[in-house]
Amino acid sequence: MTQAIFLASGNTIEEALSFAASLIGNILIGQKELPASDRVDVFCDDIQDANKLDNILWEKPKFAIISHQLVTENTEGIVRIGYPGTKFGLEADCLINISPDLPRDLDTYQFYYQL
Repeated sequence: MTQAIFLASGNTIEEALSFAASLIGNILIGQKELPASDRVDVFCDDIQDANKLDNILWEKPKFAIISHQLVTENTEGIVRIGYPGTKFGLEADCLINISPDLPRDLDTYQFYYQL
């Protein structure tokens, strides 16, 4: 069963994307009493937000580089960023949702964060 966690992430999409980048780092290393995961999928509202998050993840977290890419790229990374119309594989056990809509296949994740 999927464990849902709801988090306040700011008043703007820029604040939410920055918060998501920090959250990804905390999830991957198991900090701040969050369940640790080896792979994280992030569902954005649209391709523009996905590209913004992709750029932010080169800067955050500050002292780590996290392997990440858009779902449409055919590379392997521990963080995959998607948006409506894209499809995640089934490798990740954690999903961060930045979109107001629910992504498909939500029940395949162990942990679900709604920002």
